[in-house]
Amino acid sequence: MSNKRKKKRKQLKKKKKKNKLKLKKKIKFNKKSKKVVKRKDKKDITALLDEKVRQNQEIQDKLEEEKINIEQVEEEKRLAEQKERERQEQEKKEKIAYIDEERKSRELEDRKELDKNQEDRDSRQGNT
Repeated sequence: MSNKRKKKRKQLKKKKKKNKLKLKKKIKFNKKSKKVVKRKDKKDITALLDEKVRQNQEIQDKLEEEKINIEQVEEEKRLAEQKERERQEQEKKEKIAYIDEERKSRELEDRKELDKNQEDRDSRQGNT
């Protein structure tokens, strides 16, 4: 290898070493500063987390209440529909009973009329 190449390699190695050292120093500084920040912010973060947990619990409680309310409304609706069906069924039965009574009374009237007509015929035939 030529001398120029050797020099360039040495220079590159030195640059790499310097860069590595700078990077190590930077990382150490960052780690130290992060630790300090972590200690300071740990209380704040804990407080924020506690607040978030409390808010989430409140939301969960509201959702549960809403779910219960919805279930109650649905149950009331179902009961109202069932009562309405029962009322309609009762009306149908009453109508059927009324129609049966009407039919029976007409049949009774028809029988009476037939009996009367039969008696009239019998009496006419008996007279002649």
